[in-house]
Amino acid sequence: MLAYIAGPMTSVPDFNYPAFFAAEKKLFELGYDVLNPARHFGGDQSLPREVYMRAAIEAVMKADCIVTLDRWASSRGANLEVNLGKELGLPIEHIDFIRPCAIAAYSEKDAGNVLSVLWLAIGFVALCAICGVMGWL
Repeated sequence: MLAYIAGPMTSVPDFNYPAFFAAEKKLFELGYDVLNPARHFGGDQSLPREVYMRAAIEAVMKADCIVTLDRWASSRGANLEVNLGKELGLPIEHIDFIRPCAIAAYSEKDAGNVLSVLWLAIGFVALCAICGVMGWL
């Protein structure tokens, strides 16, 4: 699952990069792929605002969910990102309440269990069909 991080940057010391990088680390540990706007343009903050917003909008369009940081609601950009996410039907969660990614938590062991159940079901259906043909049911 691809998570986009939304939070304040403008007028925050160090553009709030420490919070964005801490969120990115937590999300990676929980199994998410991450779109971190602090990594856009190699961290360059000298470009016009609209350049960053276009990149943010493009990233939100690719995301599967949005994860917000503290004080996101005080940021015009983060509000735009969250509102766009809502319009796209994306789940939105604060970083403090994010849960492990269900897709990433699905392991090969789980796949083996699913296949075992599937084969059991196929065997049961086949057995029922044979028994029906033989008149045993």
